[in-house]
Amino acid sequence: MDTFHIGLLYSTEGTYRKIGYNALLGARYAIEKVNADDRFQFQLKGHHIDPKGNMDEYINGAQSLLKQGIKHIVGTITSSARKEVIPDVHEYQALLWYGSPYE
Repeated sequence: MDTFHIGLLYSTEGTYRKIGYNALLGARYAIEKVNADDRFQFQLKGHHIDPKGNMDEYINGAQSLLKQGIKHIVGTITSSARKEVIPDVHEYQALLWYGSPYE
């Protein structure tokens, strides 16, 4: 069975820790549900990086995940964090799944 690695880029410390923690729980729950469903012939494995609300750490975290070969990153809370990681996501021909209701 194939395993697809998913980056989880949510701050669970710092200014946005509460919404980041809840978003991380939701993403982990979704991964569990997919992995428990026999209809899917693959598994997902989440790799969490906590940028701690620091803009530079969002960039470093995204780069770290992308350098590991991860092509799907779920996360960021603010549009400013999203805008910071998009250039690297594009460079690695990956996708950023941005599902936050922040703005």
